[in-house]
Amino acid sequence: MEFLETLGDVFSSVVAWFERILRRFFGSANDRRIGRMGFVRQSDERVEVVTGSMLDRINALEDEIQGRSDEQLKETAAKMRARYADGESLH
Repeated sequence: MEFLETLGDVFSSVVAWFERILRRFFGSANDRRIGRMGFVRQSDERVEVVTGSMLDRINALEDEIQGRSDEQLKETAAKMRARYADGESLH
């Protein structure tokens, strides 16, 4: 039994090593998804937002949204829900 446990441990470590190599080349599904939104992590731990991306457009609206009152935000949310319910794309 001890041999099988050791063999299982070796197999697990080889699979984990192979997974790390694949993730280094292709990235994780989460990395690819956030990359499509415009958020890029550099290898030296810096982060960057791609100009013109969805994330960049959202960040540009930050000052406008922060200046709104709670009541204005509720009205905006209701308008967006109505537009979505009518089948309009909110992109």
